[in-house]
Amino acid sequence: MFYNEMKMLVPALTILLVSTVCGHPGHEDFAVAPGDAGTTVSQSAAPASESPDLNSLQAVPAKPVEMPQLRLPVLGDQSKPWSGTNLNNDPKNFQFAIVSDNTGAMRPGVFQSAISKLNLLQPEFVMSVGDLIMGYSTDEKLVRQQWDDLEAQVAKLTMPFFYVPGNHDVSNATQKAEWSRRFGPNYYHFTYGNVLFLCLDTEDAGKGALSAKQIQYFKKALAENQDVRWTLVFMHRPVWVFDGMKSLSPTRENELKLLKESRWHDMEQLLEGRKHTVYAGHVHSYTKFVRNNSKYFVLATTGGGSALRGAEDYGQFDEVVWITMTDNGPIMANLLLDGILDEDVRTDDVALMVRTMLRSAVTARLTATDPVPFSTATMNMRLDNQSTVPLTLTLLPPKGAVRFKPTSATVTLPPKSRQNFKFQVDGSRASKDTPLEGLDMQWVGTAVIPGKPKLEITSTVPLVFDSARVAKRAVDGAAIDGNFAEWTTRWSRPQSFDAVIGSKRAWGGMDDASVEIASQWDDEFIYLAARIKDDSIVAPIDAEKIKTGDFTELFLSLGTPENLATTEGEPSTSVSNRLLRVVARPSDNSTSGVVYFRGDHQFNAVCVSTPDGYQMEMAVPVDLFNEAQGTAWTKFALNVKVNDCDTTGSKKAELWWKPEWNEKAASPDSGWFIRE
Repeated sequence: MFYNEMKMLVPALTILLVSTVCGHPGHEDFAVAPGDAGTTVSQSAAPASESPDLNSLQAVPAKPVEMPQLRLPVLGDQSKPWSGTNLNNDPKNFQFAIVSDNTGAMRPGVFQSAISKLNLLQPEFVMSVGDLIMGYSTDEKLVRQQWDDLEAQVAKLTMPFFYVPGNHDVSNATQKAEWSRRFGPNYYHFTYGNVLFLCLDTEDAGKGALSAKQIQYFKKALAENQDVRWTLVFMHRPVWVFDGMKSLSPTRENELKLLKESRWHDMEQLLEGRKHTVYAGHVHSYTKFVRNNSKYFVLATTGGGSALRGAEDYGQFDEVVWITMTDNGPIMANLLLDGILDEDVRTDDVALMVRTMLRSAVTARLTATDPVPFSTATMNMRLDNQSTVPLTLTLLPPKGAVRFKPTSATVTLPPKSRQNFKFQVDGSRASKDTPLEGLDMQWVGTAVIPGKPKLEITSTVPLVFDSARVAKRAVDGAAIDGNFAEWTTRWSRPQSFDAVIGSKRAWGGMDDASVEIASQWDDEFIYLAARIKDDSIVAPIDAEKIKTGDFTELFLSLGTPENLATTEGEPSTSVSNRLLRVVARPSDNSTSGVVYFRGDHQFNAVCVSTPDGYQMEMAVPVDLFNEAQGTAWTKFALNVKVNDCDTTGSKKAELWWKPEWNEKAASPDSGWFIRE
């Protein structure tokens, strides 16, 4: 294969710095001063009682570095799967980061997090704007311990860190002496990539004030570096708007007074006509200013006290600042710490646990109630922990006309365990028009996987209520002919099915297939009716394979919840003898359908086709119910399954009016009709 090659050499770069940083080879070789030329000075450099002599700075020649080669297939005039070859790799550009206040009501762990995330970002070096330790103490031992702790964190960086003092760092003579012992000068400058870096001390002559000596130092530094392409200023207090107290909106007259007292006006005069940008901290909230046609930034926090009320409105957030230095100035990105994530942000074991929790951690069984309004009911929840670590579930029922007791619950499940939990439900404040559909219970699951952050998942589980219906006495009985003209009882309104089995895509919603149920009785029979709407009637492939077409099956429980109760999943009596199953299949070419009986009992039942579907009607002898219940019947349960196919041979959907009953363990919880 043939390739195009692109390569270039980095121009010689020089960095001039004093003995205040932990250095290592970065973008280019660099020299340090004061000290022997070409030696690298560690963070524990010898103390420097005075600011360095500018004339003593000496640069070490930079070595040419070969840029990476881009080698592309030669495709001629063909279309190419890349947008261009002008790589964004100007060798004059470089990247560095800035950290802001770590202290002032320090929040533990934030600065440490920033350190680890800076190692993910891999800037060439890191700047600071002060307030690195708590300080404000004359206890030498305590101050040294605070710096030891801070430097232990900084030592984890894989690139140099430049220190700038804040009020918490050098608030008294003890702290200033410790700064000098560890870092040497309290203000300094260096150059890198033909950019001048000025590191100021805004505590030098009092709160927010620069000494005349410091002004003179930077005057010389600026004079010696007039040809740099940009100047960057790093300081703690934003002295252009700050008087040592928290006032960020001084009057113009007061501002001039403050600028004079702080000598910042003198500093700005030195910067006049020079391309420059200023970075400060101290206020713990982010603000951008434009002064003298230059950008001034007050940064947010990197662990210092903050209400963290948001970026756009309050400027309160934890960050590291990412700077890309270009000929047109610094390009700045505020990176929220919460948005910098390593490659382990989500691993397969966490993903599996989350999927399992969402699928099965909390399920609610259908809750059967008396007709609305009802006084008491019991909601049974199943809690399931399939993981290998403990799982804590907090259950939060909805609020409204239907009340739950307890109002919330927290349960911790051991690994690989299940548990049932019950809520008592009071619907006495509900009315017949109170919707019981659409109620959800919110739950929060928390777990700790070793070596991973705390896992917290919030989700909801639908609550299914089934209020018993009233079976009214028939006025004149009912003719079993599929004509519902004589039916005066209330029909169940069409509603979404409680369960859809098979191909869910085969069911297009209530306009595709729906069902309404009604019941009435007299002294001889209990009458049942089902009105099925189906937009497309599909006949089975043959009479023996009715499941290949449309049909409706009614499941009728002859017993009561009490004598249908089960023990450890097994029926207390023969459920099959107490369950009637009737199948109605419409015809695609006539008005008469077919009725099948599954079981020993047969009775009068019909199925007829209608313009929008089909209907089934039946009369079940009362004696069957009386015998099953051991007395005059009081209630019975009904369920309906609609088999919906849209075309011959297509995938079907099983639509259950209520959750599916199992013939070996019939559920006593749904579809109940109470005798009027």
